[in-house]
Amino acid sequence: AVKQRGIMVESPDGNVHVKPGDVDVFNNTNDIGPADWVICALKSNALEKENAKKLLEPCIGDHTRVLSLLNGIGIDELMADIVGDSSRVFGGLAYIAVSRKAPGQLSHVFTEKTTIGHMLNTKAEVQAAVGMLSDCKGINAGATESLLTTRWEKLAWNFPFAGMGIVAGGVACGALTKHEKLSGITFEIMKEVVATANADILHR
Repeated sequence: AVKQRGIMVESPDGNVHVKPGDVDVFNNTNDIGPADWVICALKSNALEKENAKKLLEPCIGDHTRVLSLLNGIGIDELMADIVGDSSRVFGGLAYIAVSRKAPGQLSHVFTEKTTIGHMLNTKAEVQAAVGMLSDCKGINAGATESLLTTRWEKLAWNFPFAGMGIVAGGVACGALTKHEKLSGITFEIMKEVVATANADILHR
């Protein structure tokens, strides 16, 4: 679909059409080969170890840096295992509302920011990644001093609100905070996530 029609993005900031031929499209990472940067933006539950290795290895060279724009804990360790060098592993948290309407068609609601960190929390490496993304139009990239902490901070919101929203039948976040019973359950889940995060960070 992308090869034939390109990428269509509907957005309140202005619609965008990336025309066929303006972007390289591949069906298989074996056809891409080693790259300077590999940006992985899949859903983390789709990135099982063997699948991730098969997907990414063809693009990994001796100096390739990998940036995973995924939510969750344990992703960076998985990437380090594939790359073979933690110093070349980066993580990013995208605060964005976007959905795929159809192959090659996206609906964008808003973008707040994209926070970038380094697995070893090396400041110079983080700035290199932020600089790379800042060269891309429309990306508001910032840095974090602790990738693990920032991952947990986003999960402290994602886990309770996304989870309860689904369990409650598709209830929006704003409605959850105002609901007499669901709001209490949601915030109790958040407290559990924060306690788990603090224990994880303390014992690393």
